Amino acid sequence: MYKYRVCGKEFKNLLVHLRINGVELLKNEEIIELLCLSEYNMKRDHINEFRKVKNSLNMDSLEKCLCGGNIVSDLWYKNSNLFPINICEECGFVWEQL
Repeated sequence: MYKYRVCGKEFKNLLVHLRINGVELLKNEEIIELLCLSEYNMKRDHINEFRKVKNSLNMDSLEKCLCGGNIVSDLWYKNSNLFPINICEECGFVWEQL
């Protein structure tokens, strides 16, 4: 379990925690819908901190992930191709595919 550093609630999956109806989507196995995270379906009290972290990805100094972990650049291997990504070392949330 991880702890959201702003609201203090624990979560297993940051994507589920950020969504307004994330628990319902996971329970109903609506994975594609769950993966389509945007500010329109995100909990309102989490949007500003999410933006702050996401916007820091384009700068030299990165904010910490919403769980408090460090966000690092890494390579993701799929179908014989390498893709650069920004990922949290702690909870594994993929912030952005570069």
